[in-house]
Amino acid sequence: MLSTQQKIYSTQKNIFSTQQNIYSTQKNIYSTKKNICSTKKNICSTQKNIYSNQQNIYSTKQNIYSTQQNIFSTQQNIYSTQKNIYSTKKNIYSTQQNIYSTQKNIFSTKKNICSTKKNICITQKNIYSTQQNIYSTQKNIFSTQQNIFSTQQNIYSTRKNIFSTQKTIYSNQQNIFSTQKNIYSYLQRSHRLQAA
Repeated sequence: MLSTQQKIYSTQKNIFSTQQNIYSTQKNIYSTKKNICSTKKNICSTQKNIYSNQQNIYSTKQNIYSTQQNIFSTQQNIYSTQKNIYSTKKNIYSTQQNIYSTQKNIFSTKKNICSTKKNICITQKNIYSTQQNIYSTQKNIFSTQQNIFSTQQNIYSTRKNIFSTQKTIYSNQQNIFSTQKNIYSYLQRSHRLQAA
């Protein structure tokens, strides 16, 4: 029984450690979500820059139309801007891939948390079942001890009755012996009287 209580203590200790790990994991999830929000904010800012760049392209094209002397220089600027747009879009795609990977990891972590919580529930259920068995065993032990005590009381009462019976038998034997002695004495007197 002491060994079972030690196991229960060890199990509860493991549950506490698991809950600490869950808390740490949830803290990491919160930090990751915070980073995702920051990344999304950066994406919005980048898209805003893209829009601004596109506006600049439009403005540049207008300037090309109005100032044909600066066409080559303006086209170079357009090319450079488009290159930046392509690079920005490429970065956005890479960021979105990272977000997807992070969300996938979050899902996997949540799945592991659910599995851990399920195992905790199973462990707590087993602890409750073990405690119930211990209680039932202790109850049976108490009942057995009561039965033993009752049996010992009955044995004591039986022995007392046997002793009383033996005492009565002994007294009866004494009375029989005394009666036989009186009969023998009476027969002897009768025999003497007849002989006289």
